[in-house]
Amino acid sequence: MPAILASETPTRRRRASPRASAKDAADAVPESATELEALRAAMEALSIGVVIAESVPGHASRIAWHNGAYTRIVGVKARGGTPFGELPFALYLPDRMTRVEPADWPAPTAARTGDAVRERELHLRRSNGEWRVLLVSAAPLQRPPGEAGGRAAGILLDVTERRQAEADLSRRGQLLRAVIETSPDPIFVKNRESQVLFANPATLRVVGKPSDQVMGRKDSEFYDDREIGAAIEATDRRIMESAAEEVVEEVVVTPEGRRLFLSTKTPWRDSSGRVIGIVGIARDITHRKAAEEALRSSERRFRALIENSSDMLVLVDARGAITFWSPAAREGLGWTAEEALGRDALELVHPDDRGPVSRAFARTMDSAGRPVHHRARIACRDGTHRLVDGVARDLRDDAAIGSVVMNLRDVTEEARTEELLLQSQKLDSIGRMAGGIAHDFNNLLTVILCSVESEGEALDAGRAVAREDVDQIREASQRASELTRHLLAFARRQVIDPVVVDLNGLVARSERVLQRMLGETVQITVEARPGLWPVRCDPAQVEQVLVNLAVNARDAMPGGGSLRISMDNVGADALPADLPAGDWVRLRVRDTGVGMSRDVRDHIFEPFFTTKPSGRGTGLGLATVYGIVRQAGGHVRVESEPGKGSTFDVLLPRSVDVEAGQADAGRAAGVGGEETVLLVEDDPGVREAAARSLRAGGYTVLTAPDAASAIEVAGASSTPPHLLVTDVVMPGTTGRQLADRMRAERPGLRVLFLSGYAPELFGPEGLLDPGTSFLAKPFSPIALLSRVRQVLDAP
Repeated sequence: MPAILASETPTRRRRASPRASAKDAADAVPESATELEALRAAMEALSIGVVIAESVPGHASRIAWHNGAYTRIVGVKARGGTPFGELPFALYLPDRMTRVEPADWPAPTAARTGDAVRERELHLRRSNGEWRVLLVSAAPLQRPPGEAGGRAAGILLDVTERRQAEADLSRRGQLLRAVIETSPDPIFVKNRESQVLFANPATLRVVGKPSDQVMGRKDSEFYDDREIGAAIEATDRRIMESAAEEVVEEVVVTPEGRRLFLSTKTPWRDSSGRVIGIVGIARDITHRKAAEEALRSSERRFRALIENSSDMLVLVDARGAITFWSPAAREGLGWTAEEALGRDALELVHPDDRGPVSRAFARTMDSAGRPVHHRARIACRDGTHRLVDGVARDLRDDAAIGSVVMNLRDVTEEARTEELLLQSQKLDSIGRMAGGIAHDFNNLLTVILCSVESEGEALDAGRAVAREDVDQIREASQRASELTRHLLAFARRQVIDPVVVDLNGLVARSERVLQRMLGETVQITVEARPGLWPVRCDPAQVEQVLVNLAVNARDAMPGGGSLRISMDNVGADALPADLPAGDWVRLRVRDTGVGMSRDVRDHIFEPFFTTKPSGRGTGLGLATVYGIVRQAGGHVRVESEPGKGSTFDVLLPRSVDVEAGQADAGRAAGVGGEETVLLVEDDPGVREAAARSLRAGGYTVLTAPDAASAIEVAGASSTPPHLLVTDVVMPGTTGRQLADRMRAERPGLRVLFLSGYAPELFGPEGLLDPGTSFLAKPFSPIALLSRVRQVLDAP
C-alpha cells in the first residue's frame, strides 16, 4: 500500500464492497497498521479494479497505485508514477470510434479537478486488440496539508459478459417476439380467470376482433358464438385445475366460417410453482382433417375394391418375395396370406413357366413403371395349377407402395374355351385341307385314269401307245408327289438332312433364281449381315421357304414393287418374351404389296387357305413355310396391314457348330450293279415295279411281302443279299425291326428304307437318325437305282 493512503487523516471506518462508490472507497481510511494491512488485503481481493490517480501541477496525471483486479481488467500492470498517457491501452466512448484522452479519464479528471465523476460506460481496447466494456467512476481524496496536487480513487467494473448476456437476451427476446408476431399459428396467454393477457396477430385474425376487444376479456365475451367461447373456457379451467398439459381439438368460428384447431395448452406457473394461468398455441387443422377423412374414405373405397375384386393383387419386393396377398388371391389359389407372405413368388410358378416369368420380371424392373404383360401357370394349395394373365408394374419408387404390383386374372376357363375354339378351327382347317386334297387328287387321278384308259384302248386295238398319254401320267404323278411333300412339310413330318449353313451365302446363291422367278417388275434387295451366326438346317428346305415367301410377295404386288431380304442376329436381350431363351438368327422378307387384314393374317398358315382367285394358287405355300420352319426348331412371325405391305420373320436357332457348309450331295455314282438286293414291300404293285427297276439295273433281286417271308427268302438264297431295301410300315413288324434282326445275323448288310411317311426313322425334330439311308415315296426308277448305288458304295 503506498504511503499516499497511510498519510490520510483517519475518518470513519467502512468496508469496501464490489458495488461501493468511489466516494466510499475514498472515505475508507485505516486508523492503524493492522487495519492498513487488512485494507490492503481487502483491496487486492476485490474483483473491482481500483486505481489511485495523482495530479501534480505542471505534470501529467500519473498512477500512484492500483490493485490486482485493475491489472486483470486493463491487461497490464503499471508501476507507480507511470503517466496515464503512457499506458498501453485506450478508452473509447461506447461507439468504439471516439477515443477518450488519458487526461479525461475519470480518475485523472477527479484528481485534477477535485470533483467526483459519476459512473459511466467506457470501452477498453487492450494492447492485444481485445475489447472490454467497463463501468468507470472516480472520487477525489483529501489532500494532506501543504500539498499542491490532488489525488482520486478510480473504480473499474468489467461488465463485458453482462452486456453480452443482456445483448443476447435482447436478441432472443426480439427473435422470440418476431417469431410470435409472425407465426401463422395463434399464440396466447390467459390468467386464472381465462382473461386474455397476450394474443399475437394470428390470434386476433382468427377471432376477427381488434386487440382492444380481446385483451382482458374472456372467450365467451369476445366470441359471437357464446357456446363456443364457454366450451373453450371450460377446457382452460380443466387444464389449470389438473396442472397438466393437454392437446385438444377445438371448434372456432372465424370470419371464414367454422374452423377446427388443434390447441396445445400448458399451465403457466409463477416462481413458486403455483398455476397462475395458461399458455397456448393452436394450429388450423381443418384442411388436414378433411384430407385425412378423404384419405380414409379413399382407403375404404380401395380396400373394398381390392377385397371384392375378382382379380388377384400381389405385391412383391425387388427380390421377388411376396409382401401383399389379396383376398382374391387367397380365394382363387387357396393359399392364405400367412402362407404366402415372405415367400418367393417364383416358387408358386409352374417349373416350365419360371424361365419366361423370370425374364418378364426382369423387364418389369427395367421398365420404369410401364406395364409388362405375362402369362403363366400358378400352383394352388391343392396341388393343381391355374393359368393366369398378369400385368406387372414397378412402383418401388412410389413411397405409398414401394413394391412391384402384379394384377393376376384367372384365365384357365377362358384358355380351355380358346382351346376348344382352336380345335374347332383346326377341324375347319382339316375339312378345308381334305377338300383341297380331294379336289387336287381327283384332278390328278382323272388325268391318270383317262390316259391309262386311252393307252388300254390303243393296246386292245393293236395301236402304239401315245407318247402324250405317258407324259400326262408322268406329269400328274409328279404333281401328286409334290402335293404330298407340301402336306408333309406342313405336318412337320418330312425327313430332313440338316447341315450347318451360312444364310448369307445361301440367300446370295438364291438371289438370281428369285429375280428370274419374280420378273422385272419386282426389285430384290439382299442385305447381308457381317458376322451372322450359323444355323443348322436343310438347305433345300430353306431355299423352298425363300421361294414360297417370294412367290407370296410377288402375288401381293401385281403392279410391281420391291422385296427386301435381310439377315440379322437376335440376342437374348432383344428376344420376344414367348420365345425360348438363347440366340437366334432372323431371316426377314419384307414386301411393298397390298398387305393383309387381321382376319386373313390369322389363317395364312393354314393349308389350302388362299385369297387368290380360283386356279391361281393351292393355298399350301405359306403352310409349307410354317411346317418347314417349325420342324427346324424355328418360328415364323408376320406383320401386315392393308396397304402397308407385309413382313415375314423366320427365326432359326443359332448353331453351336463352328463350320458352315452345304449338304453333301454325295459322290457321283452309276445307277446299276451286280449285287444281290432283298426287296421287302407289302404293296404288290410297288414291290413288282421296284423289282423290275432293280433287275433292269443288273441287280439280282429277292422279293418278299413281309418280314417273316424276307428272313425265309434270305436264308434259302444261295447268294446272301448285299442290300436290304425295305418298306418301313408293314403288317406284323416294322422295317427297322427287320433290319435290326437281319444285321444281327449279317453285320455287313446295308439297308435302305422306303416310305412315304416314316416317323420311326426320325427324332422329335424330324431329323433323320444318324447312319440311316432313306428314299421317300413316290420315287422314279432312276431315283431308286441311284440311291441303291450310293448306299452300296458308301464307305
